[in-house]
Amino acid sequence: MLFRSKKKFGLKLVFDQHEYYSDWINKNKFMNTFSGKIVRRLSNWEKFEREVLPNGDLILTVAEPLKKAYLKKLSLIETDIICVPNTPDANTFNTETSNPDITERYKDDFVIFYAGGLDSLRGINVIIDSLKKLKAQIPNVKFVFAGNIGKSYNPVKHAEK
Repeated sequence: MLFRSKKKFGLKLVFDQHEYYSDWINKNKFMNTFSGKIVRRLSNWEKFEREVLPNGDLILTVAEPLKKAYLKKLSLIETDIICVPNTPDANTFNTETSNPDITERYKDDFVIFYAGGLDSLRGINVIIDSLKKLKAQIPNVKFVFAGNIGKSYNPVKHAEK
């Protein structure tokens, strides 16, 4: 369907590979349940990526390591894939959008800040688990996060443990 529409209407086909899907799906909590393993076996995402992505006009990724993995895995040329980070730009964090109370609260701290979805696949646990070791080197380190907490992972409960 995609390729017929592309050809028939002269469209450009761009794939937004926000995640390294074939890798992500193997780490997804559901996909490692009994029923998830059946779904995973019936849906070969690695094969899909190999067969479909090279037929697009452009592939977008959010990180250089992901771009490099796709270049190697799919034998693409550099111009077929671009990296567009999904991090906020400097204009997002300015004095007009800042809360002075929060700025004051953390002004003397070394802050690691994360904004975005808070679930088990974001690596938030790695930051939380690292805080003890970081605190030995950076006594005033703080991890501040903002975003919606997913159902499968609660970083506050993880930190309390």
